[in-house]
Amino acid sequence: MHELNNNRSTISDTMMRLSKFPSCNNRMLIIRHGHSLANKKKIIVSSLKNGQNGYGLTTQGRQEVKDNISIAKLKLNLQKPIEIFSSPFLRTGETSHIIADVLNVKNIKFDNRISERNFGSLELTNSANYKLVWEKDIQNPYHRLFGVESVGDVLNRTVRLLEFLYKEYCNYTLLLVTHCDVADILICGVIGKNPKYHRQINSIGTGEIREL
Repeated sequence: MHELNNNRSTISDTMMRLSKFPSCNNRMLIIRHGHSLANKKKIIVSSLKNGQNGYGLTTQGRQEVKDNISIAKLKLNLQKPIEIFSSPFLRTGETSHIIADVLNVKNIKFDNRISERNFGSLELTNSANYKLVWEKDIQNPYHRLFGVESVGDVLNRTVRLLEFLYKEYCNYTLLLVTHCDVADILICGVIGKNPKYHRQINSIGTGEIREL
């Protein structure tokens, strides 16, 4: 499993790197994990200490992932070779295994670069507290209020994964199984929108699949 490092980059630098990616004829889909116990209990679970072995998918979450990937398989005409990259949290791992079963993919690669955004001291508090961070994100995408991981740092690590994928894979269908803020921030970067506005786009839903 790939580990994070502490290299930091400005958002403008990171988005410039995104614009220079070579064309490798890859298809890339980003997928948010299915509805989880953390969603059901309305608590923030952003640390691997709590989320790697706990707070997996609900029955609802398992079904929505199975339904959505089955539809995507046909509607998006997903073709092999397919590689699945997943956040190491339990909820994303379970989501990835369901996807792998539907698409008949044998291996899942776990990578911290698409791990959940860390919400610092808000861990295990009510999910209504997300708004405290999101309001600050718009004012300063580098802030670390409550010890949270900044928008800029999330964008940087996800783009580093994309850089790796574009170097290592060509003519693949690449699936990234991740979390809400991580997906929304990366989507903003890909479409050229400042990721500090990640809550102003159509936020990705649980079990939702989008093509980048």
